[in-house]
Amino acid sequence: MKGNYVMALNPHSRTPYDPREFYRLANKLVDDINYDQDSRDRTAIGRAYYSAFLFARKRLQDLGKGFSSDYRVHEEVITSLGEKNHLAGSHLNTLRDHRNDADYSMSADIHPQLCRTCLKLSERVVSATENLK
Repeated sequence: MKGNYVMALNPHSRTPYDPREFYRLANKLVDDINYDQDSRDRTAIGRAYYSAFLFARKRLQDLGKGFSSDYRVHEEVITSLGEKNHLAGSHLNTLRDHRNDADYSMSADIHPQLCRTCLKLSERVVSATENLK
């Protein structure tokens, strides 16, 4: 994931936070044997989703789109992204579904291959979102 796209100020460093750092963390975490496999896969899936979601939300806001400041924002971003790029919106929706399973369904089959798939989907969403007009 390339570029210097930024989103919010980090209160400790006073520099903007790049949501793609979530992706970078997820990518490192997936192979970090210092943590339990299931825990790192579930956490990495969540970070992959939030990397793509936050990047897409900011890009869409830059293009003039406004969003709710509550739970509805997730569906609104997915819908808005899908209107501009159907495949990217679909990928973000899939990521959200996997993130919800990883976070809320302790019986869900979360495994390393699914985690790697989510990382690839996150990359694709960010890449497609960078090119929105």
